[in-house]
Amino acid sequence: MIAIYSASDLTAACLFKRSWEVIYHCESAGIFILVHISDGCAVNRRYMKINSRHPNYGREGILYATVNLARKDLRPLFFILDPLQLIKTLRDSFANSYRHKKSRTLWRKGEEISWQVIVDLYESHRREKFRKSMLTAAHVYLNSHSLMKTKYATQVFSKTVADDIESNAKRAEEERKQHPPTKQLVKFIRLVNDFTDCMNGHNATSHKRFRNNKLKPYSDLNDKRFKFLKKVIRYFESWEESVNERAGSFTKQQRKKCWSRIRPFLELRSPT
Repeated sequence: MIAIYSASDLTAACLFKRSWEVIYHCESAGIFILVHISDGCAVNRRYMKINSRHPNYGREGILYATVNLARKDLRPLFFILDPLQLIKTLRDSFANSYRHKKSRTLWRKGEEISWQVIVDLYESHRREKFRKSMLTAAHVYLNSHSLMKTKYATQVFSKTVADDIESNAKRAEEERKQHPPTKQLVKFIRLVNDFTDCMNGHNATSHKRFRNNKLKPYSDLNDKRFKFLKKVIRYFESWEESVNERAGSFTKQQRKKCWSRIRPFLELRSPT
């Protein structure tokens, strides 16, 4: 353990001061600091932006590193937002869309993205005696405990859940029953599932065989997964564009609810 600080009423300026104090002490003791990992809360994002006042690294307007001022060679210090925290943030946004707090009304390209579809999927499987689902009440009816469990978020954004939603929609169509459009929801779930796999790649020293190529160790700068990750960023940017172009007399706040909570992870922009 290097240091512990109180987090109550923590400001970005205070975090900046404390972080660099720790970095300077570590570097002087021969402990090299290469990465700053954090979740995407507002204080952490502001802290990263403060660092952009110093010589920084950026590409296409996105700040991803700054100069390590504790080093004479000015080695870069990289910023990483914890991918698992991102998945939970996306799940929370999704879960509050027309359900739970009802603080979101997610919408993309003409379709509502509602948590009610997940509820209906779980309940339909629960009623069928010989059909099992990976979803449990803890996945669907979130409480203070299940909200903190990463596995409940990643398992909702799974290929199995996406396949089951498609299957339910197809069955409803064949039986001529009313069913909400779920094309955008399925696309959303599949994309987050693939993103999770890409972020969960194994160590380069692993000799394990992988049926899922997205879980293989990264060993090539030209790995196709890097291109996919850029597509993920573009997907969420196009989501915002879709909402802003949505026809109707919506206020700025109403449009923000159609995709908010995803935005914090696209805001690490260098002011230069």
